[in-house]
Amino acid sequence: MSAGSRVILLSTTLTVASTVTANYLLYNASKGAIEQMARVMSKELAPKGIMVNAVAPEPTATELFLKGKPEQMLRAIASLNPQGRLGEPDEIADAIVFLSGKGSRWITGQRTPVNDGMEWLKVHVLGFYEYRFTVEWLRRTPDPCIDN
Repeated sequence: MSAGSRVILLSTTLTVASTVTANYLLYNASKGAIEQMARVMSKELAPKGIMVNAVAPEPTATELFLKGKPEQMLRAIASLNPQGRLGEPDEIADAIVFLSGKGSRWITGQRTPVNDGMEWLKVHVLGFYEYRFTVEWLRRTPDPCIDN
């Protein structure tokens, strides 16, 4: 890679939540590892002019995310966001495009949440009470992607 190159890794904002759903050990561990990779790689590659960052989207309306989830579950997840909806793939792509461009030349080793403020909401406003209620509901609702 040459100077001015960018490495953008994909993570999740679930890595900062103190309450997460069951059955997500490997998912969260792998995303946490990605964030650490971004930090370490940024220190190794920044002297060569290569910036490394991670983008951490919240639930996004992709085919993979939507697959097999009942509408009621999707509404509950969307309701956690201030705008009351899931993210769209192009919104995540816009963040990646920015971090890939010249405007990000002073940004490296960062985890950039792209989540409509959901991370802040989970940590600061709800004090985890509403979030825990939702997580408990999600735990009781079978996820066809996991439970098959």
